[in-house]
Amino acid sequence: MEKMKLGAQFYTLRAYGATPKLFAKAMYEIAKMGYKYVQISGQADEITNEEILSEAKKNGLTIGLTHWDDQAIINDTESVLEIHDKFGCDGIGIGGMPRPMRNFDGYKLFAETYGPAIEKIDKYGKHFCYHNHWFEFERFDNGKTGMDMLLENCPAGLRLTFDTAWAHYGGVDCGRFIREHGDKIFATHLKDLTVVNDVPKAAEVLEGNMNFDTIIEESAKAGVEWHFVEQDESRRNVITSLKMSHDNLMARYPEYLQ
Repeated sequence: MEKMKLGAQFYTLRAYGATPKLFAKAMYEIAKMGYKYVQISGQADEITNEEILSEAKKNGLTIGLTHWDDQAIINDTESVLEIHDKFGCDGIGIGGMPRPMRNFDGYKLFAETYGPAIEKIDKYGKHFCYHNHWFEFERFDNGKTGMDMLLENCPAGLRLTFDTAWAHYGGVDCGRFIREHGDKIFATHLKDLTVVNDVPKAAEVLEGNMNFDTIIEESAKAGVEWHFVEQDESRRNVITSLKMSHDNLMARYPEYLQ
């Protein structure tokens, strides 16, 4: 079995993405933790594409996925494809549904708005990757969830960055979702959830309450290639937190992850 790729979602270290100097430090730290792969997301606009690629190469990091600007994807798809060619990256992602579309009619509008770009990206041989939160799993009067309608309405080239914690927060059995929709999942976001003083909180992976045994096993069966650790917030220093998740995952699933 070919091992799945475990990377770091740069958004976790977004506080280090404000300047080129801080960005360089963060990329160095990601590699030092043991990660070989990275998702580019959350850095300031002043960090150029050349600097992103330079720091990735300098630190031996492969860029596996991005969260890119929605309007550039829609209106300048060819340039976005060229940039991702330079990155050596096949996953072109967005961070989520635009807020005005987060309703029943919005899922059809999303497909109409993003559909042409999704088809162009797919025809080119890359993948448009939609990152879920919790609201996509609202069940409407037609008996379908927003995610159901997203998958039905969008062109076949649509792929998912399946955020496990947000899906779990929305009441989804992550293992079952991966088993049923694994062919649509380009990557996962691995993050954990716990409770602190009566309040749900994010946790380092395998430090909380989620069932990652099933998530990892079903991902392997489905052939999901990419997995990125993400912390929206952290109870610890973010570098310590990101390394803890890496070490926990590699210690528990060495036969599955690289």
